[in-house]
Amino acid sequence: DPNYYEIQIMPGTNNFPYNFGNHEIPRQTSTISGCKWNDENGNGIWDGEGQYGEPTIPDWTIYLCSNEGLASQETGLCPSTQTNADGCYAFENVEPGSYTVYEENRDGWEQTYPIEPNYYSIELSEGEQRGAAHFGNHEIERTSTISGCKFNDENNNGNWDVNEPTISGWEIFLEGNDNNSVVTGEDGCYTFENVLPGWYWVSE
Repeated sequence: DPNYYEIQIMPGTNNFPYNFGNHEIPRQTSTISGCKWNDENGNGIWDGEGQYGEPTIPDWTIYLCSNEGLASQETGLCPSTQTNADGCYAFENVEPGSYTVYEENRDGWEQTYPIEPNYYSIELSEGEQRGAAHFGNHEIERTSTISGCKFNDENNNGNWDVNEPTISGWEIFLEGNDNNSVVTGEDGCYTFENVLPGWYWVSE
């Protein structure tokens, strides 16, 4: 103070040292964070967020790509982290810039938030703490089948013996989570498709 030298130059003199020193100020890094929740009703809203709401999901991979490397998304070369025991994640010490945050695709689940697009495009400024980059997924119900055949027990021994024929056109009933009935086909067999998990009773 002042940040300069005031110098009077005299003939025949060597004028030194007039040096300048500078200290580089470290850039403030930023953070991007959010949580991963189980969108149980599939409505794209984190209903009752928190202790009494829809639960979070731990161990789900979240990716952070610099927009200069978006081509790396499909190859999985972008930095990633996993949601912790609380179902949340954070990318810390992130340099300012443009980023895309997206999640792993997992069989048996469909993403409900965000959608169209299904990722976050973030312009991160120096020192910014960007939160609420949440992801919601709904678990797809996996259905099953129940099948069998109707046979003519000609010798009445309770076993389907070789050469005993099947019977077509016989009604079979399914009772349980979803009551239904089908008729045996020309081959004497039946199938209940798209059966949800649960207990059932099959009768004729």
